[in-house]
Amino acid sequence: MELQNLKNLVNNAETAFLKIREDWQNKKHELEMLSVYIEDNEKSLSKLQKNNKTAEESKEVINNIILATRNEAIEFIENIVNCALFDVFQNPDLKIKLQLNTEGAKTSISTFIEEKGELYDIESGRGGGLRDLVSTAILICCRSLVRPKIELPLLLDESLKFLHSTKDNAFKTNAYKFLRDVANKLNMQIILITGEEDKEAINNADNVLFIAKKNNESYLEKI
Repeated sequence: MELQNLKNLVNNAETAFLKIREDWQNKKHELEMLSVYIEDNEKSLSKLQKNNKTAEESKEVINNIILATRNEAIEFIENIVNCALFDVFQNPDLKIKLQLNTEGAKTSISTFIEEKGELYDIESGRGGGLRDLVSTAILICCRSLVRPKIELPLLLDESLKFLHSTKDNAFKTNAYKFLRDVANKLNMQIILITGEEDKEAINNADNVLFIAKKNNESYLEKI
């Protein structure tokens, strides 16, 4: 009887051992699967972090390119406008300053006139002729910066009519000479439209066309 009880205990112990071994093998398999899963996740995370780093670096490069391009455009515009100001007014102390303002995704540019170290808002009573000249020069710059290049002529409608006249009309003469020079340098055709007879414009133009009217019909007359 005791021998039978001992055999039963051994059998029960063996069954329990086999169950434990089976459970251990299952757990070992689960741990191996979990280890593979963690390793794959670590690889994915590492790849994601690398991609994020690359994306951030790319974003920074793009932002730097945009900023550099903006700065180059601003410098180009300032140079052209300052040439116009000097050519017309012969005043080395008169310059334009463009200020780039960035607020969130919006970007704007403020325009100032600098004279002898003092900054003035261009709209603060500096004279309509000065504003006309600056606006015309900026328009020419923007037109030349557009890509693809616009092949059509640039039409200026009474763009310099508020330019102050002097005894010898030097300002207007200088302004038209500037337009002629910049058109040649930038390979740009500029057509100036005016409703009054402007001797300075006529003297500095390649061609002058007068729109006349006869018998209720308009026609072009070359001067």
